[in-house]
Parts: sequence; structure tokens; C-alpha cells
Amino acid sequence: STPTITPTPTATPTPTKIPTPTATPTPPLGAICVLAYHDRDGDGARGPDEELLAGAVFTVSDERGVVASHTSDGVHEPYCFEGLSPGNYIVAERNPPGYDSTTPDQWAVALVGGARVDVTFGDRAQPTPTLTPTLTPAPTPTPTPEPLLPKIGEALYRASGIIVLAFLAAVVIGFNLLRRS
Repeated sequence: STPTITPTPTATPTPTKIPTPTATPTPPLGAICVLAYHDRDGDGARGPDEELLAGAVFTVSDERGVVASHTSDGVHEPYCFEGLSPGNYIVAERNPPGYDSTTPDQWAVALVGGARVDVTFGDRAQPTPTLTPTLTPAPTPTPTPEPLLPKIGEALYRASGIIVLAFLAAVVIGFNLLRRS
């Protein structure tokens, strides 16, 4: 028998669609803004007459540690820590010298993308110690003792006339008594 050629089908490549990578949206960044004010009335809420304070040190930390810090100048506040990723932060304040807190010194902040969170810290001036004068008793003058001999001599001199008269009277009386006997 004679061989016959049978055609075999060959695979023809067909183009397949490769998915186009889509960019994962980056969540918008947020900000935490801080300020310290002079809480004159100590109520923990900033009033219209309570000015900004210089010298407060702010830190923003996340679970890895301190992210940023800033020292207030009392003029350019609130100060904003910008470009923060969404997440949980601790915002802390170290009081300016000579001030005590009227609000908590630490706040937990859950920052969502694109948000701005304002944190205010109230501080009140420490009382100035009032000096109370202590009275020191005035020393009582102590008389200086005078020598005794000059006083005796002066007393005898003043009484010398009487002493002489008494002596003469005693001599006269004694003489008369002796004569009678």
C-alpha cells in the first residue's frame, strides 16, 4: 500500500489580553496641628484673652517612635505637622518653663486620610512664692553691771555726816556712862 499524506492541523497562536496594572490609590495624607495657650482662668478651655505661649515642646509619635517635634514661639501657632499617613498617633506637650498644665499633656489621635486634627494644650503660670517676713525679736538690752566698791564708797560718802554724828553721839553717851560709874 502506498502511504497517503494526511494533513495535521497546527496550532495558530491567538493574542490574549494581559490585564493593565491599575495604580493603587495612595491614601491622602493628613495633618495634626498643635498650640499651647496661657490658660489664665485655669478652666482648660481657651478664652479670647488667653494668648499663645512660647517654649512648649510638642512631639508626635506613632508605634515606631517620635515622628516629629516642634517648639512653640508663641506667634506662629497653630503649628501643623503635615504629610502624616493615616494611622494612630500620640501628641504630647512638655510645658514651657514656669507653667503647669490645665489640660492633659498627651492625646491619642486617630488620623484619617486628608484630615486635619487640632490639639490645644492649656498651661497656667505657676504661682510665685510670696515671701512672708519673719519677725526677729529685738534684743532686750542687758544692763552692764557696775563695780560694787565705788557704789559702797559713794553711799558711805553721802551718809558720812550722819555716821560722824552717830559716832560722836555714841562717844558722848559712852563717856557719860563711864563717868557715872
